[in-house]
Amino acid sequence: MEIEGKRYEFVIASDLNRDGIGLECTLAGAPTELLLEAFCHDPSGRLTFESFQGQLPLELVEVFVRMARQRLPPAS
Repeated sequence: MEIEGKRYEFVIASDLNRDGIGLECTLAGAPTELLLEAFCHDPSGRLTFESFQGQLPLELVEVFVRMARQRLPPAS
């Protein structure tokens, strides 16, 4: 996805250590630099959000949160 001339990538990954699944956002070409993470904890179904950068385009954050709500539903 491109926003304000920058390309962002999104990855869904399971995390066995934290017992859940997360959605991560990185800048394309810099996959080791994590910008945003949403995580769904399997035991509680709790969905959390974390930003690793100071200022990001609001459009990116809005798209990311919408994706996280759609793709990381809390456990029933």
